[in-house]
Amino acid sequence: ACNLPLLLPWALACLPSLGILRARPLGTALVAIVCVMASFLRLAWQNVKYAGDWTGSTSKKAGIKILVPYYGLVGNGLQMVCHNVMPPIMPVAKLWNSKATAWLNSPRLEPLKRNFPAIRLDVAELQQEEVAGLGLGITALLAVTFFAGLRRCPQAFCPPERKLGGVICLGGWIALAVYMAKMGGESTARLLLCYYPLLIASVLLLPATASLTRQRWWKTVAFLAALSALPALILTPARPLWPALSVCEKLKTALPGNPMVERMRGVYSVYRNRNDALAPLRAHLTPEDRIVGFVGESDSEVALWRPFGSRRVVDIGWDGNPSPVLKRPFRAFAPADAFLPMVGLTTEQWLDLHGGRLIATEWIFTRASVGPQQWSVFQFDAPSATPKQ
Repeated sequence: ACNLPLLLPWALACLPSLGILRARPLGTALVAIVCVMASFLRLAWQNVKYAGDWTGSTSKKAGIKILVPYYGLVGNGLQMVCHNVMPPIMPVAKLWNSKATAWLNSPRLEPLKRNFPAIRLDVAELQQEEVAGLGLGITALLAVTFFAGLRRCPQAFCPPERKLGGVICLGGWIALAVYMAKMGGESTARLLLCYYPLLIASVLLLPATASLTRQRWWKTVAFLAALSALPALILTPARPLWPALSVCEKLKTALPGNPMVERMRGVYSVYRNRNDALAPLRAHLTPEDRIVGFVGESDSEVALWRPFGSRRVVDIGWDGNPSPVLKRPFRAFAPADAFLPMVGLTTEQWLDLHGGRLIATEWIFTRASVGPQQWSVFQFDAPSATPKQ
């Protein structure tokens, strides 16, 4: 769904080659079928099967489809600007997040929140791939290039292929507007990565940019913009390219009680164990538990599969109903009150509705931003039948 509007610039780029496509209709048709089957149709079918909608959105997880285009353009525009101008390291992220949340929750922005419920302008201390876009360095370089490229260039010559490039880029901007008007996800800057080449090309097509990009100062700024991505690449907690925990331990000894050091140590420790963060829950499984249920929006279920080949983990959908997927006695795992945002029920109400019981709880540190979370272990002793009315 994110890439579908790009069919417009793709079609505009193919216009000069229509004669070649018509000359070999069979080959063209076969290639088109293979391309569609390998991309759109496969994903659309999976979305319909598991989410009930070809775009991947569901009625229970509101906020992906935008019904009023104006709010889609405004909300996506705010997210796009916010996450593209954030520096790779943001020491004042906590202050920014509190101010951004207060601003979004202000009464004057209530219509935007109502029509674009997934909007988020919060950031992390380090740029994270979930919401990352071009980055501050490249965004600043593009801004400088754009304003410098607007000046008149009398010697500029516009060959036919340059005009075609402008038409294709215009199609890219139209496709971008269509996406922003219809889709309302929380990771706009990342999801728009496939649109950025056309947006960048439209800046480079400005009359004065041909001479501008040959100047030494522009090459220097471009080199520095490329280097600006290195801090996030090296320091990212998920895949640090430096001895993070060893350095944090030494800093802890040298600076006992320092909150920034403790924060660094906690973040890198959580990410180091994230691939097996739910390991304590395996203590509540028996060899007879061949199928287990799992509820978790952004938590990894890999720990419950181990040892690999011994059991199967089945996700319980956004409706919180285990009946369609689990047909035998089973155990399920979920964060405390996970069903409250899903179906508006407390854990006790959900268990009573589906005939289950709580048998254990565990406090587990899965995300540094929220601290330890209580996870619940449920037992369903009989095959899950039709929920009680």
